[in-house]
Amino acid sequence: MKVLTALLLAVLAASTYGFSCTCVTPGAKTMREMAERYAAQPGVALIFQGKVVKQERHAGTVAAPSNVISTIYISKYENVSFDEVTVYKGKPQEHISVITGSGMGDCGYSFEIGHEYLVYAIESTGVWSTSLCSGTSPVEDAGAAIRFFRGQKTPRKTCSRPKSTQSISTKKCYLPVPDPFAATF
Repeated sequence: MKVLTALLLAVLAASTYGFSCTCVTPGAKTMREMAERYAAQPGVALIFQGKVVKQERHAGTVAAPSNVISTIYISKYENVSFDEVTVYKGKPQEHISVITGSGMGDCGYSFEIGHEYLVYAIESTGVWSTSLCSGTSPVEDAGAAIRFFRGQKTPRKTCSRPKSTQSISTKKCYLPVPDPFAATF
């Protein structure tokens, strides 16, 4: 009986990190469609492009963004600071800090210092937050969304990138939208 109880406790403890993040996001086939939908959502009050200059892990918890359903409780979060900011929606700012989960199934976005991102943020408990579910992505993957925010048209011939696909019906080229469920936690 003691062995069975110990085994059950070990399985429960290990499974805590086995649960994944679940996103409630608008369906979009391209980065441009995602940008259009998030720009129209009233809850997404800040959309910006910026370079990560600082990242700090903190103990404690913060409320999950409304588009996130996390099945686990993790008592850490990241505070990420950005400079070289271009705001596409929201109040213009030179420096912006957002919070995100620490990963491990809590839908936290994994930023890297020195890299640039297009960030979709919502205000949650008085601070800006983002997640895997928000549409946030590295700028090199967000060209169509950035062109949309800048009022530029999407180029007709963009199928030169290896991961792009061409629509048979429209003959337009699309980069696939990153699948938040494909992320490894």
